[in-house]
Amino acid sequence: MSSKGVVKYDRYNDRVKERPTLSLDNNMITIKLYSSHDEKSFQEEHVVHETIFREASMVVDNAMAYDWANKRERVVKLYDMESYIAFQVFKTWVYRHKIIVERCYDTGVSSSSEIRLLLAAHHFGDKYKAIHFMDTVFDAITKLHEGIYRDPQLGLIPSVWARTMTNSPLRRYFIDCIVHSKASAYNPFELLKKLPEEFPTELAKAFMVAKFWPMGQGMPGDPCAYHVHVKGTCYKSLA
Repeated sequence: MSSKGVVKYDRYNDRVKERPTLSLDNNMITIKLYSSHDEKSFQEEHVVHETIFREASMVVDNAMAYDWANKRERVVKLYDMESYIAFQVFKTWVYRHKIIVERCYDTGVSSSSEIRLLLAAHHFGDKYKAIHFMDTVFDAITKLHEGIYRDPQLGLIPSVWARTMTNSPLRRYFIDCIVHSKASAYNPFELLKKLPEEFPTELAKAFMVAKFWPMGQGMPGDPCAYHVHVKGTCYKSLA
């Protein structure tokens, strides 16, 4: 892609420490991306430093941990890739410890597309067990969501639910946005009728809690309440 019209956003990272200068060795691996489980669906490959990518993703680490063919060939294959740009966001984060997305104005990509890309990056972190990355992306999502979308964006709900499991922190965040931001402005039964049938009853339950305990704590002030964390450690505490 031409650099013309492209702005690299660094506005998500005020909560993130700078990554220290990396001491990189010469051990390299090749990560190959596929759009499905069919080998013919190969799209692109990235040659990266083994140590830091194994530290960043448990899936990559497990792929290289045993005497499998991919360890001998020094290749990790990631299948069913939803977004290759999401992998680029991950790759940049591994090396720079920052979430940076590109918004190309000359192609008309909007802020809505920007947050959907972040959702895809979050899904990448969840799927490939890159927990610190996933928590960092979550903070980027909340910052963009709070800054641009003052009201909960119901249009994002189907894509969020399609990518997550029951009781996931990301689902809980969007439910809390609806319930605690403007609980009185929504009729939960009308809301459920407008959204896909698979939209769970979690929202209705949350509305009932808000109705009977209106003086509750509301949304957590610390985003760590929605983080997964690695062994109880937040990415923000890492030097």
